[in-house]
Amino acid sequence: MNGRARVGGCVHDLNSSLSVYYPNSTEYTLAIEHWLLSSTEQPQCVVEPASARDVGVIVSAPAADTRRTAVLLDDGLAHLARGFNYTAFDAAAGTVAVGAGTKWISWYSWKSNAHGLAIDNLLVVEIVLPDGTPTTANATHNADLFFALKGGFNNFGVVTEFIFRAVPQDLVWGGHISYPVEQLAAVNAAVVAFEQNNNDTRAAIVGGITALPGPNGTFAAPFAGVQLFYDGPDLPAGMFADFLAIPTVSNNWAGPITFLTWSGTDGGVSDLRGVFHAFSTLPHTPEFLQDVVDEVAAFAAELAPKSAAYLSVAIEPFMTSALNSANATSGSAYPPVRSPVLLPSNIFFGYTDAAEDDAFHAAIARIQANIVAKARARGLIYPEAEGGSIYPNYALAGAGGAHVVDFYGAAHLAEMQRVRAKIDPHGVMRLAGGWKI
Repeated sequence: MNGRARVGGCVHDLNSSLSVYYPNSTEYTLAIEHWLLSSTEQPQCVVEPASARDVGVIVSAPAADTRRTAVLLDDGLAHLARGFNYTAFDAAAGTVAVGAGTKWISWYSWKSNAHGLAIDNLLVVEIVLPDGTPTTANATHNADLFFALKGGFNNFGVVTEFIFRAVPQDLVWGGHISYPVEQLAAVNAAVVAFEQNNNDTRAAIVGGITALPGPNGTFAAPFAGVQLFYDGPDLPAGMFADFLAIPTVSNNWAGPITFLTWSGTDGGVSDLRGVFHAFSTLPHTPEFLQDVVDEVAAFAAELAPKSAAYLSVAIEPFMTSALNSANATSGSAYPPVRSPVLLPSNIFFGYTDAAEDDAFHAAIARIQANIVAKARARGLIYPEAEGGSIYPNYALAGAGGAHVVDFYGAAHLAEMQRVRAKIDPHGVMRLAGGWKI
């Protein structure tokens, strides 16, 4: 029996009411679409559940059928979660329910200094367990599962709904500013000054060092950019003054504007392949940021003869309040260390040639190792967090990449493994992709 017939037949046997889509259909293409071309996989078919019961039928199948089949697999079946694409605001409760099939465009990260991490504002998770049973988890019901789900990826079942604490939203100020190469030192100094001096939890920045292709197969020298955000219609006098005083190449800083208008100012990347990696440090110094500039420049020169299209390192200088919010009351798998606050950074290499996947994977592993070594030499790696200081959403998998203990630390990882063994004794979720504990 060929693969398509076998998978399709299995789905039909499980529940003939499930919609099944195959390659070249619109629904199939929609289900496998990703932000980067290199993230797109080719399952044999896509199944569309309409309810938690349907998800249970799909998820529980591997317990009796050991071929690779679960959610979003490269050679099994995938599920299209259009039936879970919704949001529902409960004004009386001050909560918002979000279907797990919803595409998240913008969320809590810009508000983390004031309100904590998104997972600290997660109140309830609706989940289908690996045996097909729907249930919920919160701080008092299935509390150990709730802990593990907050940062634990798809190791414990398939989530169908999140309920979050809702955050009131006023008008904001925000924008993205790019600076000429000769202003790198000034921008780095402004970033460090903001980290050291800002005490307004409504203010947030992301700084970046970027290299783009130049003429004749070369890369231009790296330049600095920042995203600035202030959560409110009234900008305090002097807020972001250091950044706004530096000569710019482009600047769309504006306000007061709606939050949705602001979130739309963050440019996307299309038609690229790409790899990400991560590192976390104690608060930055100008010297370390120059180290990052030097590394980006060196790798831009190395990768210019290949199909490199975009190289960047973004730093996210959260305040202490981001990880120690009053909302962080029930514990979470990530982060393993909340004090001191370790600042996450995101490395991204974008390119166009699929034949160079391995080369760019190896290159981003090397630049991450180089940057971490320089951070360690400058005393910016927190020793007690060496086993748990990488933000998992940015981390590189595979050779030279991260390990799950890097995300959670040994103690949190052990608790997650205990929970997984309890709810998934047959290892159903180990058949799915992603980080495995």
